[in-house]
Amino acid sequence: MSLRAATAEDAPAIAHVFEACWRDLYPGLVPQPVIERVAGAGLALWAGLLRPEATNWLVEVWGQPGEVSGVIRYGRDPDQIGAGHVFSLYVDPGANGRGIGTALLRHAQEWFVENGLSRATLWVFEANARARGFYATQRWRPDGQSRVEPEFDTPEVRLSWQAIESELEGLETERSRPELSELDTMAVPDLVRLMNEEDAGVAIAVGAAAGQISAAIDAVTQRLAANGRLIYIGAGTAGRLGILDATESVPTFNTKPGQVVGLIAGGGGAMVEAVEGAEDDASAGERDLRAIRLTPLDVVVGISASGRTPYVLGAVEYANQVGAASVGLACNRGTLLAAAAQYPIEVAVGPEMIAGSTRLKSGTAQKLVLNMISTIAMVRLGKTYGNLMIDLRATNEKLRARAQRIVQKAARTDPAEARRALDDADGEVKTAIVMLRTGTGAADARRRLERSGGNLRQALSESR
Repeated sequence: MSLRAATAEDAPAIAHVFEACWRDLYPGLVPQPVIERVAGAGLALWAGLLRPEATNWLVEVWGQPGEVSGVIRYGRDPDQIGAGHVFSLYVDPGANGRGIGTALLRHAQEWFVENGLSRATLWVFEANARARGFYATQRWRPDGQSRVEPEFDTPEVRLSWQAIESELEGLETERSRPELSELDTMAVPDLVRLMNEEDAGVAIAVGAAAGQISAAIDAVTQRLAANGRLIYIGAGTAGRLGILDATESVPTFNTKPGQVVGLIAGGGGAMVEAVEGAEDDASAGERDLRAIRLTPLDVVVGISASGRTPYVLGAVEYANQVGAASVGLACNRGTLLAAAAQYPIEVAVGPEMIAGSTRLKSGTAQKLVLNMISTIAMVRLGKTYGNLMIDLRATNEKLRARAQRIVQKAARTDPAEARRALDDADGEVKTAIVMLRTGTGAADARRRLERSGGNLRQALSESR
């Protein structure tokens, strides 16, 4: 099976795919009489589009003659000079999940670039969430245009695409700074001062996104309270930061196994060694979430400095399809990720000291925001008492000493009594505090905590 130019002999096979898409995928999106009329005219339509004199577009298919699984028709945009246009793209519903639509669309995008067209457009039914999600993973985004064609009697929205070179040129994090053209000649003390000044602005940029961050934290807290999971997903630095935050949630807040998860493009090996091209695979983001059995109770936090990483976009779109909550953390404005996520967070840190090196200010901003998301969600879930880390897992000498100090402070007792209570409570900080504050044994203290959902303040306020 391969991609090839369509011929007139392909018309029946193409019409079969066309009709299957209309009859299987469009009910509920388009009026049924329209579906019947359009689907029934498939063969005549494609026979006409494949006439030798039809030179205003190209038609290409996936499959051998007579066995077409997908078709795309594209060319120059008739309404916009210098732009390309995808007139139609259909994939046999029985062949979904095999990457055929992606291959066809990317081939068209390559043709646009080769022919000097740095942008392109297409129309999609507004209510077709699945199609819009697919196009979003390929960097197509709504451009504000809409229409209702009498032929279909259904609202449509226009999506636009930009070649990656053009797209990256518009990103602040990729922009070069002329004032730093002599950076490599600066003395070390001056470079240290410069980097410190650059980093000082990151906290301000994070503060400017406080409203967006707060909304995302509320969503995370609600999902975790309902026994859902917090799932970070990203590529490169972004993915590593997500895994770091997920890993540290266990000793800090004693989270349940798998409650906070980190995923990175290219798999676990990408934590220590770059996996080339992994971030460009939009379908991999969906596959990784399928592998951990994403559910509607979960919340997915997609992390991408550029806001356009295909791996992350694919994950967020799949989260939306499943019904999970989706958060998109980017370090540019007006990003594809922000448009795709239910809870967008855009921390505009500006151009990096080294152009495009988003492990610098962007990475710092991402770490600050992830700190906020996990920490504040855990605070709201009762994982702290005041600012005391009452759910920590004491796995080493330092943490055991910290646990004792926490019990002393919260229970207003001396070191020896705190140690005895911790021993009786099998090292459980909250249990030891309830024991000392209420004068009960470990079993009763645990029951109090269970009735309060693990919230120490509520357990302590329970009448004896």
